[in-house]
Amino acid sequence: LDPASLNAAIEELAKADVAAVSICFLHAYANPSHERRAGEILRAANPELFVTLSHELVREYREYERTSTAVVNAYTMPLVDRYLSTLDRDLDRAWPGTRLSLMVSNGGICSPETARPSTDVTELRWATRRQAAAMKLRPALRRVLRKAFARPRVTVPRP
Repeated sequence: LDPASLNAAIEELAKADVAAVSICFLHAYANPSHERRAGEILRAANPELFVTLSHELVREYREYERTSTAVVNAYTMPLVDRYLSTLDRDLDRAWPGTRLSLMVSNGGICSPETARPSTDVTELRWATRRQAAAMKLRPALRRVLRKAFARPRVTVPRP
């Protein structure tokens, strides 16, 4: 890891006002120490930046798969973060004390805070719709979910 090159890249990212970055080093599947260190330095320099490390998503020796997955994840992170924040806030306004839970790919559930760093938008959409149907939630919540997936901003009517 070349700190001088990394610092130069950090300066360029700051000038470009970038919201998210994906990091993919060629052999990070075998030894992710440099990728981890680069992520730590980048996060320390800009805590608001969404950073995706390829080895955290796909531990595969083929760099194309790791890179494309990391890029898509980084691209969707700001959108998903904004969506989850809005949905969580608006659900709490409509039904105070309501706790939003999300289904993850292994069938478990997690909080929006846990899901934010690496949520897949397609998986989230499917999981939330399936949960709403399975739990037979009241029609008002179904309307909230439909609106949430139709546009990034959610407005929830008071029940």
